[in-house]
Amino acid sequence: MGNQGRAMPNTEEYLDSIVVDICCRAFFLVSDLGEVRTVECDSAEEFMGVWKVCTAHLTEDQISFTEPVVID
Repeated sequence: MGNQGRAMPNTEEYLDSIVVDICCRAFFLVSDLGEVRTVECDSAEEFMGVWKVCTAHLTEDQISFTEPVVID
């Protein structure tokens, strides 16, 4: 009889948004299921490469930034 009449569970996860930490050169990728993965860049060039991919494929409302750390 197989899976006839039963819904298959959705096992695919999609990128929902990103949070950019410029000071740490890191991107936090947030999935539609709420899972967060971190991409840390070793250089400014690598950071800019990831940034270009993000801005090419995401809308403005999917991109946010961390607050910069300020020491008094």
